[in-house]
Amino acid sequence: MSTSSFPVTVSYRPRRVAFLVDIEDENVDKILNHILRFNLDSWGGRHNPIVPIVGGAIPSSYWTVLDTADPDIFFSYVTLGEDLIGSLHHRYSPTLITRNQSSQSEDRYKYAVGLREQAGLRNYLAKIGEKHLYRLEPRLLQLDYKEEQQLSQLFLWNFGYSSSVRNAIQENTERACKPKSSNDVDLLEMLFSERNLAWQINICGDAPVARVGGETWNREFRVFYGDSPWNVLAYWNDALVTGRTSISQGLQQLWIRPADLKNDDICKKLARLVQYFAYTGNQQKAFKFISYDTAPEELERVAKDFGSAIKFHLHYGGVSKLAPGQAEEMAPRRPRLFSSPSSTEVHYVIGTHVHLPLALPEELGRDEICMADLHIYDPGQEPGHASAEPWWCLPRKPAMAAIFNRYTAHRVTFKNEPSFEVTRDHPIVHVQLPSNLELFRVLLSSSDHYTLAEDLRASVNTMDHDGKYMVRLSDKGRYFKGILDLLGEDTGAVDLFDHPFWRSLLLRLSSSDPSENLSNKLAKDIQHSLSPLLRDSDSDAVHRWLIEELVHVGRQLPRMAPSLTFSEIQKIYAGYLGSLEEEDRQFVHDANLTERISELTKKELLFQGADLRCPHCIANLWYSVAEINKKLVCKGCQALFPLQAETTWSYRLNELVKAGIRDHGLLAVFRTLIRLGSHSEDCFFFTPSVDLNVYTEDSYKQWHEIDLAWIRDGRFGIAEVKSNTKLFKKSDYEDLAAICQSVRPDTVLIAAPEGTDADLLKGKAFLEPLVVSIGVKIRVWGPTQFNQDRSFFVLQERHGEGF
Repeated sequence: MSTSSFPVTVSYRPRRVAFLVDIEDENVDKILNHILRFNLDSWGGRHNPIVPIVGGAIPSSYWTVLDTADPDIFFSYVTLGEDLIGSLHHRYSPTLITRNQSSQSEDRYKYAVGLREQAGLRNYLAKIGEKHLYRLEPRLLQLDYKEEQQLSQLFLWNFGYSSSVRNAIQENTERACKPKSSNDVDLLEMLFSERNLAWQINICGDAPVARVGGETWNREFRVFYGDSPWNVLAYWNDALVTGRTSISQGLQQLWIRPADLKNDDICKKLARLVQYFAYTGNQQKAFKFISYDTAPEELERVAKDFGSAIKFHLHYGGVSKLAPGQAEEMAPRRPRLFSSPSSTEVHYVIGTHVHLPLALPEELGRDEICMADLHIYDPGQEPGHASAEPWWCLPRKPAMAAIFNRYTAHRVTFKNEPSFEVTRDHPIVHVQLPSNLELFRVLLSSSDHYTLAEDLRASVNTMDHDGKYMVRLSDKGRYFKGILDLLGEDTGAVDLFDHPFWRSLLLRLSSSDPSENLSNKLAKDIQHSLSPLLRDSDSDAVHRWLIEELVHVGRQLPRMAPSLTFSEIQKIYAGYLGSLEEEDRQFVHDANLTERISELTKKELLFQGADLRCPHCIANLWYSVAEINKKLVCKGCQALFPLQAETTWSYRLNELVKAGIRDHGLLAVFRTLIRLGSHSEDCFFFTPSVDLNVYTEDSYKQWHEIDLAWIRDGRFGIAEVKSNTKLFKKSDYEDLAAICQSVRPDTVLIAAPEGTDADLLKGKAFLEPLVVSIGVKIRVWGPTQFNQDRSFFVLQERHGEGF
């Protein structure tokens, strides 16, 4: 770990709560009213989505609503099935999934939202003057308890009112604005005449917003029309498209019932408010009517009548009739201004154990909770390309944030950053940066972490707190790690395993090919001995003979590692140069060959030595330069003999590298790793091959092996890699499907640099149906993919970047 300081950026925001409701519930109006009052009284409550549950599931079009909101908490008024709980758990890794559990029978608190520690607006309202853009001191609507209970649905949903306003007014009575009465006509008139009146619907929307559902708010003013609760949900969730508001923002969208427009006084007041408070910006907006329960013809008539009432301040933009369960698709994106400068702070820290003192936002009261999103620089990681900066980008998987701090409620946001609940009572976040091994041990062990017993995930048996597997490096992984250790900090040297010339050299030095005489003898023996056995049709005799012959020949295979002289390496290099196009060949120079071989001997991937013959026993053996003196000890007879003049030097591959390439197929794994890392932008972590071990009886037993696991820019993937596509079997794909069901990667890669692409495409077709239900994407890299990247190394040589 670096001893120099590195930055950690902390951004504060309110907890985002998603409410799950059954629209067909007979008490849905009461439920929605309680949700509304909770949101109106919460910091950032305008952006808490309300999502329907239909037939025990979330309608498909509403998943984009949740993706945009990225909730920290799910609060349900419906009994959720295990499958849905699992989907929410794996897709959003929320800090809490809970449901309304009020013990009250029919009183007004039965459907109350039981999240009392949610950050409210009391502190915000106390300093509202500092947040107003106008010169006039902002004023707040003042109603007594009885008047508050008489407020219409039209006023509450579109303009809002919270009992927390009374506390702010008590501290400063000059801010109070008292209407003539609590009926809609008088309230709407007051909204128009009191231009410095702060609307509660905008106050509860003034909070940092991480992303929005598109930018249609620049072009449309939406009016949701009808009595159906579906219209209310669509209106409320439309704030996710609008983005952050301010207390002087005005109207962004409206929900109107038919009875409201039939009242001429209310209709005129609403039209006038739209004229003056529906901001159009630099271009005129279109107003669009949307409804779930009004026929298109009637909806169009109402929309055009409303357009006449507003004197076409907004031009007519058409109507949209939606079916229950349907929602207009959102396209989540980051807003242009998603947080105020005061909500972000930067700390410079050292080491792996970090303690961050927090300057919590003024909106946060005592015992109230907000979220602190951490953007952590990783000084120990090499950036994927020159313009990138290495920041921690975590997969959105359960327990990922727990690696940093498991004792505080935590999750990973859509920006792939760890986020923690914080309060004024505990204004410090303790963070422990994990090692590479710890990171993948948690990812691959399928461990889950949540902090409260009331969490619905506690009742789901498939979620194991301690993890299902023991994860450790496999034999292949140990060889892989050993080779990486030889390379040291020069991770760019890994490219030699994919460079056409150096790859061919490594293959030649790692193979122990039998002599031509031995191959010819084996062919003659097979032809001579197998023919009569086949004529006799004695299959058992054929099998016995073939086994004995292979064992006999195997004993005669050379055990000595091959070596190459520098002149032989030059000939191979000349062949490589001849294969290049003329325009590429001019950038590659022979002068680099000596220098690069020297680099490999320095890293001890190659050993320099010589073949020397002992004059006593005539044994011709290879000696490394570390063993050579003026007089040498024969490895055979142990006699001393002098070093010959003009000895020809040669080069031999490190046995670790040789065994990894020859016996474990690591060349294909290295080539895959190089391509994975070259596509990263901000973050790339990987682990060599690991075994997933399950505990059976009294010991751990290997279950499956994973050739590669990686995190690239917050996406988690695993790979099955073989040297040739012909080596993949049906059982390999079945094993991958089983691993996916357990560890739930975002991506599975099937890779092989030799063979045919068609083999891998067949494997993909077999595997995809087995994992599509859990959202795993299958990628294949066949020979075509590997060969397309050959120009990458020519470009490196053009820029003088070595390997």
